[in-house]
Amino acid sequence: MPIVNIKVKTSDTIIWNREEFVAELATAMCAGNRIEIDFLGEGPCIHSLGVEDIIEKLAKQTNYDLTTLWVSTANAVKQHANFNVRFTNMYHMVNKTTTYGSPVDKNQNLLPFALFVGRSNAPRLDLATHIAKHYSTQSYLTYHFNDQVEFHRNNIGLEDLYQTFGITDLTSHAAFLNQCPVLLEGNDVVDIDTNDDHNPAHQFLLADKTQLVAQYSNFLAEIVCETFYTGDTFFVTEKTWRPIALKTPFIVQGPQWFLKNLKRLGFATFDRWWDEGYSEDPPTHQIHEIKKVIDRLATLSPAELHKMYTEMQPVLDHNYRILKNLLPDDFYRRLRDE
Repeated sequence: MPIVNIKVKTSDTIIWNREEFVAELATAMCAGNRIEIDFLGEGPCIHSLGVEDIIEKLAKQTNYDLTTLWVSTANAVKQHANFNVRFTNMYHMVNKTTTYGSPVDKNQNLLPFALFVGRSNAPRLDLATHIAKHYSTQSYLTYHFNDQVEFHRNNIGLEDLYQTFGITDLTSHAAFLNQCPVLLEGNDVVDIDTNDDHNPAHQFLLADKTQLVAQYSNFLAEIVCETFYTGDTFFVTEKTWRPIALKTPFIVQGPQWFLKNLKRLGFATFDRWWDEGYSEDPPTHQIHEIKKVIDRLATLSPAELHKMYTEMQPVLDHNYRILKNLLPDDFYRRLRDE
């Protein structure tokens, strides 16, 4: 019996090739083929994405045996009772990020935080708007949204902020988008090739290496906005590995329990210095708690920020060692075998 490989292109809760995916899946099930659903090295929550529901409904309609279907995903925490899940680990991003170079030394006159965004979405837009409105002189901020580029027009987040996150006053968010793209001085917008099958994230990765790394000496903490944040998922991208590789503290907007799962990999976080309860919250509430952390850091003087950074050295050194010694099998052993 042939194996039919069906590719799914996604970002968080969106299936970009939904019609094609459903048609290919229905055809393969009707033919009784063995099926592999391939998320192309990404790690969404298949329940929140709607893929789980599509699989089960089509299987019922076609009388398909789900024991012959596999889902290949880099989501390190998802299991399923009715069909097989194959973990394709996320280690490739570790390899790429560790090419950034040596950790940076922080300057004495530190700014509190930085947020670097390539593709817009709802939580990224809310956090960036908050920083741009209140802390433009206390931060490094990039936001590559460009309404002249289809890739960016397809990823905005205004509607999601209203419908999912319950933010009804979007005046500031719209005003911020009108100022975009927001770039560091001397840098250009990343020219995204949407025909690149390897994912635009890799194109941003190369640009980040050349454009952003030099700025890490000038701020304390990076606000990381992970790719997948809805539902039961844990998929670590270069966005989190980058500050670890550069010995920079981080605050992660991501799925619920992200920091708990990161600790299961052996990493330490920063609950000694700020409230990390935000990571226990679902995404819709998490962004409000992260803004409280941002507001608190913004009250600290450069001397206080540098003192905090000095105190963090054991944690930063520990995380750097863990990252450098992380192996592909560690994701399976530490996250899937418990």
